[in-house]
Amino acid sequence: MRDYLAHFIALGWQPTLYVSNKAATARDLFTNLPSVRYQQNYDPTEFDTVFLAGMDWQSYLPLRNKNQTVINLIQHVRHGDPREPLFQFLQQPAIRLCVSKAVKEAIAPHANGPCYVIKMGHDFPNVESKLQRDMYILANKQPELGGEIYDWAINSGFTVKIDTSTQERVEVISAMASSSITIALPNQTEGFYLPGIEAMYYSNSAIVPYCVANKEYYSVFGNLFMPEYSLTEIKAAILQSNKQPGLLTKFSRYVGRQIASGYTLNNERASLQRFLTKHFS
Repeated sequence: MRDYLAHFIALGWQPTLYVSNKAATARDLFTNLPSVRYQQNYDPTEFDTVFLAGMDWQSYLPLRNKNQTVINLIQHVRHGDPREPLFQFLQQPAIRLCVSKAVKEAIAPHANGPCYVIKMGHDFPNVESKLQRDMYILANKQPELGGEIYDWAINSGFTVKIDTSTQERVEVISAMASSSITIALPNQTEGFYLPGIEAMYYSNSAIVPYCVANKEYYSVFGNLFMPEYSLTEIKAAILQSNKQPGLLTKFSRYVGRQIASGYTLNNERASLQRFLTKHFS
């Protein structure tokens, strides 16, 4: 959402923003943004275009102006699951921007309105960090499984760092950059899962169990291992990664970095600009 705000501003829009709360990390992410007008109370009624994501529909629908155009950012495949609360909002007319092909495939059969894929944009800060350990486990979404992997890895002689709660991003990428292998544990399904490409970029090898969306940035030549989502398969992927010849590791990391580097904010902005030109010019 923060990136899209910046994109709209750069493309000449003047957004008005209502913020209902603060995130657990990066708490100032939406604070005092230049060129943004803030609302103290949520009132979308006076605008031609409304930008929504997630459960924002709950607040918006009681106030909806039928003449407004709704742009709906969709960031997870669960929107297409009839068992999820988010599914009901697909019946509402909107133009939907999907962060991956997997998300579009999940929602398109149910969506009232056109669906577009805008490839996820991301930035990769330079991190100066020497290799300090064999393995980093990012387990904020799967703390129990992460603990099991950690215990096995320690008992197998690996040096390991684990995070089982949400951390500031700079801490996460520093841990990745100082570890030979990163094991990042997503939810069973994801819309994109950014730590996957961060792990590919900063570590020699990235192990991210299959979560639907990570197939988008997987290559047999890259440094992403995508085992089935089980402890046994994740262990096997760790051992496979660890025994790779050095030259193969170096080559696959180069390929993985190239893949990850394709997900840029500039590319995301250019795609958004093409979409806006098509619908609003």
